[in-house]
Amino acid sequence: TQTLLRNIVLPRDAMLEEKNTLALKGILEIIAAAGVQNLNVVCQELQQLLGQYTRHKEQTIQQIEDALKAQLEQQLAAKGLDTSQINASMHPHYHEEVAKLSRDLNDQYIQALEQRKKLILEALGLANSQQ
Repeated sequence: TQTLLRNIVLPRDAMLEEKNTLALKGILEIIAAAGVQNLNVVCQELQQLLGQYTRHKEQTIQQIEDALKAQLEQQLAAKGLDTSQINASMHPHYHEEVAKLSRDLNDQYIQALEQRKKLILEALGLANSQQ
């Protein structure tokens, strides 16, 4: 169980998403075998968190890109320059903002994931064991 829970991580790519799905499936099987059905809700929350993380990260990155692009367009337009070829993701400030966002978002979601994992371990009586 602990190994499966350790395999549940923030999905940075499709491979990790698949790994999370398999780990959750295994945990659900263990929960069913242990007869602790109330943990199904916690597993659903884990699954929702993983999906929300990906969407939240994509939306926030898009917002950063849109805001930076609007700012750059305004600056170039004020100078009378062409704004049609602006690529906000090439701007150094973009990468700084995305890195900061990623750290903050990761911290937030990791904390939520760890809380759910702890609930599962406690309910199965494995919170302090090394099984």
